[in-house]
Amino acid sequence: MRTIDAAVAALATDPYPAEAFHRGEYHRLRVGPYRVVYLVEDDLITVDRIDRVTIKFCARGLPPSGGSGIASPGSSFRVMQTVRVY
Repeated sequence: MRTIDAAVAALATDPYPAEAFHRGEYHRLRVGPYRVVYLVEDDLITVDRIDRVTIKFCARGLPPSGGSGIASPGSSFRVMQTVRVY
């Protein structure tokens, strides 16, 4: 959770980091095994949710380990955290 806190705090200085993806009005930032979804409105950044990413797929659609592809569902929780950009 410290890495997520550090990444969200860094958004105050740079709300559009190079590693973030843009979809509509939302931005996604990958922080280790988590995905931070946030919204930028003028000088206000609102973290909408943080999802845990549980499995990665290679080009064939199978997990890198060659397993069955069945994974437990990821955990997700809603966050309403606001960072003011100065």
